[in-house]
Amino acid sequence: MKNVSKSDYLKSEYNKINNLFLLGKYDLVIDKSKKILKKNSSLIPFHNLLALSYRETGKISLAEKILLNALNIKPNDQSVLVNLGSTYRVLIEFDKSEKFLKKALSINPKNIHALVNYANLKRDTNNYDESIELYEKAYELNNKIPTLIINLAGIYQIVGKFELSKKYLEIFLKENPKNALAHKMLSTIKKYEM
Repeated sequence: MKNVSKSDYLKSEYNKINNLFLLGKYDLVIDKSKKILKKNSSLIPFHNLLALSYRETGKISLAEKILLNALNIKPNDQSVLVNLGSTYRVLIEFDKSEKFLKKALSINPKNIHALVNYANLKRDTNNYDESIELYEKAYELNNKIPTLIINLAGIYQIVGKFELSKKYLEIFLKENPKNALAHKMLSTIKKYEM
């Protein structure tokens, strides 16, 4: 049998558990993440998977607790900061959300997850100009993220800039022709143009 390093084993386990998360098998993710963290509680990626799975199953306060514990282990971990910011946004604790997202961006201003989550927060608090600016920064970094493009097109619709929304949706649909949400959004714009 091939000798597998501890690092390779953890990477393999992380990939397996992350795939379960992407498939929506949150109970399995919770179970497997807990087992790994029981052996080594300092593994931040597994804290994130555990917390996000709890959040997806409606146990948001438990997710918050896990992320705060992870932050005690590694105070400047960007993924934990972003996930905390996102969790506080769900809890409608906008000041706390902003605090953690800004801290993540102070560490890395090009953290696309922090930018998108901060843009979502600004949108939710009706700060549309700031939201657009943040979505645009994220789009400049990576123009292939479907939710980012949909959110960017959506914010342009909210502020009545339908041509910009249409531009982003048409670019997106060239590469994702079967995306129903993008088609629906584009059809509402075409109604305005009539």
